[in-house]
Amino acid sequence: MRRSWKVEGGRAALSGGLLLVAVSAEAATYYVATTGDDAPGCGSQSNPCRHIYYAARLMASGDTMAILPGTYQDHLYSDNGVDFSNNYGPGLPSGTAGNPTTIKAANGPGTVVMQRDEVRDSNGIGLDSMSYVVVDGLIFDGVAFGAGDADHRGPRSDHITLKNSVIKNNAITGFNGISDYTEVINNKMYDNGRDEEAAKAGCCPWPGYAVYECGDHQLWQGNEFYNNGGYALHFNNAGARCLTNSVLVNNIF
Repeated sequence: MRRSWKVEGGRAALSGGLLLVAVSAEAATYYVATTGDDAPGCGSQSNPCRHIYYAARLMASGDTMAILPGTYQDHLYSDNGVDFSNNYGPGLPSGTAGNPTTIKAANGPGTVVMQRDEVRDSNGIGLDSMSYVVVDGLIFDGVAFGAGDADHRGPRSDHITLKNSVIKNNAITGFNGISDYTEVINNKMYDNGRDEEAAKAGCCPWPGYAVYECGDHQLWQGNEFYNNGGYALHFNNAGARCLTNSVLVNNIF
């Protein structure tokens, strides 16, 4: 997909007889659809990619992935911008403070469902050692959202935002991670952590949690938690800093 270019505020300078114009690449939007095709050149609204992980490898920092309505059995696990889930090399890139990388439901919240298939990991989206990523309006049904590495194997993620989304029906945990400057806003998390057999066969205590998370400078605002097996919010520092300078406000339990 070609990128367009723009003059930044019309700024120009004359140096050594040459006219220098400050330009930057406009952020691109890549579309994904259940009817799309993972082929070279995919990503436009008229020619969408088929899989979320495929579109992610095409993106540059600050780009947007717009997912069209449907149910996706995809798994996107990006560790410091490298895709470890599908062996495709490049993964979702981090964004910047002024231009975050974004994954969103193209037609608004409630139109995109991520589900688990038989071979993928339990995370629908996992963002380890990532910065400035926004996830907006997705339904995670039986797959979790990972905002950083809950096993402390690498650097913390930071500035991860999850908003207007639903996390439900996870056997052990719905939201997990170690991340700073996390913002979790206007989400619903329910029916997580209720599978005793899966928990005892795996790594984790039972009953499970809606959230198993730690980090500093966090904002949890306007979320709803109900019918989860154990704690709605389980902040476990495991030897790490946790909840310094953080705000939890207007959440419903």
